[in-house]
Amino acid sequence: MKKEPTVSGLPAKKQTASKPRKKLNTTKKCKSCRKTFRPSTAWQVYCKAECKSTRKATDKRKAMDDSRLERFQTSAFAYYMAAEAQRAGTLDIFHGHTVESLVELYDVYKYYLRANGFGGEGRLYALAHVHPVKPKDSDYIGLVHSENIFVCPEHPNKSHGNKYFGYGKCIHRSKTSAANFVSEDESRKGIIRRIIRYFGEGVVTEFAKRAKVQPTQRIKRITQLELFLEELGLTLDELHECSTVKLGQLQALLSGKEVYNFSTSGLSQISVLIHELERHATSRPDDIAALVPLLEQLQEFEAAAFMVNTVQVPQSVIDKVAIFGWKVMHGQQMDLEYVRDLLKPYLKGI
Repeated sequence: MKKEPTVSGLPAKKQTASKPRKKLNTTKKCKSCRKTFRPSTAWQVYCKAECKSTRKATDKRKAMDDSRLERFQTSAFAYYMAAEAQRAGTLDIFHGHTVESLVELYDVYKYYLRANGFGGEGRLYALAHVHPVKPKDSDYIGLVHSENIFVCPEHPNKSHGNKYFGYGKCIHRSKTSAANFVSEDESRKGIIRRIIRYFGEGVVTEFAKRAKVQPTQRIKRITQLELFLEELGLTLDELHECSTVKLGQLQALLSGKEVYNFSTSGLSQISVLIHELERHATSRPDDIAALVPLLEQLQEFEAAAFMVNTVQVPQSVIDKVAIFGWKVMHGQQMDLEYVRDLLKPYLKGI
C-alpha cells in the first residue's frame, strides 16, 4: 500500500469537493424593503445587498433625527415656546408655522439673546408682541410668529401692557382647539412634547437641522446645581432666577476652580430699535422704515460727539425718541414731525 505524502511529518489533508449550500425551505420579510424573499442562510435578513445599504443609511438618518429632537427638547428656545403657550393657554399661538417661519422666529430669539449680552447679569430686553397674547375686550389671540414678535426694552414693554393699536399676527378664539389647551400647572417638559406633536416630528427635526438648535447650558447647570442647594445657601426659586453667567460662577465655586468674570454687554437701545424697525418694515403696511434714517443720523452724531468730546444730544431727548419708536413698534401711528422737532436743535439738515 502506498503512503500518502506528508508535510513536516504530518499527514496531508484529504481534498474534498465543497458541496453547494442548500437554500432554506422557508421565507422571510426583508428588514429594509419588507418584501418576502427566500433566504440562503438562517441569518440572512436582507433580500439583497442594496437593501442592506439602504437600511444602514435609514438607521443613520433616524439616529440623527432622534438627536435633533433631543436637542430641541433641551433647548432654551423650546422652553421659551412652552412658556408662551402656557401664558396664552393654548398651543394654537403657533398656528400656521412652517419650517421656514420657525427658523425666522428662532433668528429673532437669537437676536434677543445677543441684545441682552448672551446671559449677562440683568435682562435689558424682552420679547414683546405687536398684537398682545390676551388683549382687553378682544376675541383674538396674538401669535408667536416673527411678524408679531420684536425685541423691546423691559420698561417700555411693561408700560405698554396688553394695549393694542393695530398690526401684528393673530388668530380668532373660535379657530382654537380644546385639544390644544395648556393649563397653568402643566410641566414645561410636557408642553414641549405636545409642541412636537403639534408641529409633527418631521417639521421639528428639519427645523432643528436648519437652525442648528443646541441644548441650553442653563438647563444643564440648573439640573446639576439643584443637588447642592444647601451648600450654595439658595432656594430653588432663587437658583432659577440666576443668570446663565451666575450659574457658571456657582459651578466653578463648587468644583473649587477659579471664577472668571466675563464682561458681557448688550446692544444699545437705538441699535435694537433700528434693527427691529427694518425687520418689521417688510410685513407692516405703514412706513415704519421712514424713522430709520433719523435714528441712524442720531447714532452718527452721538458717535462723532463722543470722539471729539463735544456737546451731545441730552439723554432726556434720546429717551423721548426711543419711547416714541417703541410705541410705533407696538402699532402706534407714525409721526415723523414729532421726532424731527425733538432732534432739530442738535442735528442739521433734518
